[in-house]
Amino acid sequence: MTPLETILTEMFARVGEKYEEEKTSSDSWYNSHEWTIEEQNSFKDWLTDYLYNNKDARKFMMSFPIKDKKRCKETASQFNAWYGWKTKKSITEK
Repeated sequence: MTPLETILTEMFARVGEKYEEEKTSSDSWYNSHEWTIEEQNSFKDWLTDYLYNNKDARKFMMSFPIKDKKRCKETASQFNAWYGWKTKKSITEK
């Protein structure tokens, strides 16, 4: 499994779906599900740890793949901003 497949498998699992490549073929595939802020933050924490502990994932995701927790967290946040699920509105925002 490639680093991207691992990341997308985790991301899909967090919304109760099984990752299949076809599900990411449309330009706006990341708009097909929603998660809460807490779920989003949990995923970013998971991705940060995954990048920090996986050299191949860092090489795939980062321009300068150094083993630095802060850089891994920034990369996880950037990935989420580009490809993360839509965020559910909280009750206070409605």
